[in-house]
Amino acid sequence: MMYGTIFGTYSSIAIAAPLLYDIS
Repeated sequence: MMYGTIFGTYSSIAIAAPLLYDIS
C-alpha cells in the first residue's frame, strides 16, 4: 500500500514537472 502511494506520487511529480517547466 505504501509503495503504491509513494510510486504514484513520484510518477505524478515526474510527469507534472516537465509540463510546469514547459508552461513557464
